[in-house]
Amino acid sequence: MHSAIKHTVKISLLAASLAGAMLLTGCGPKQDANHIKVGISAGIDQPLWDTVKKVAKEKYNLDVEVVTFTDYVLPNSALSSGDIDANSFQHGPYLEKQIKERGYKLAAVGNTFVYPIAGYSRKIKSVSELKDGAQVAVPNDSYESGAFTAAAANARFDKTEG
Repeated sequence: MHSAIKHTVKISLLAASLAGAMLLTGCGPKQDANHIKVGISAGIDQPLWDTVKKVAKEKYNLDVEVVTFTDYVLPNSALSSGDIDANSFQHGPYLEKQIKERGYKLAAVGNTFVYPIAGYSRKIKSVSELKDGAQVAVPNDSYESGAFTAAAANARFDKTEG
């Protein structure tokens, strides 16, 4: 699929998910049924949300207020406390972990996209350039390292303790 089409599809899916979330949050004590506060993580998808806001307004008459967080714990905490109406930053296993560990009464109401795992190096330009026994840094969070392990298996190198 062409990247511009993929981008348009992502934006439409996000806007539709927000509209669906409004169906659920609109039943609460909010005064404005056409306004939603969405928590996101600071980073690469922030510019995307300008377009999501525009599409949500044009297609669904929905005013989206974006609240940006700089860590991965606060968006769920803010959602649980009612400071925001929805968030869009995490994959399912992370949400489940947060619910279990923190006792949140949260539920997924739609899907968003998760950026693929990427590798970064100042010297190596391709995974094929890695030599046997090369060492790489991995996330220390069990859920994120699980995603890394899956990507590493796909790239055909072994995870060892070190």
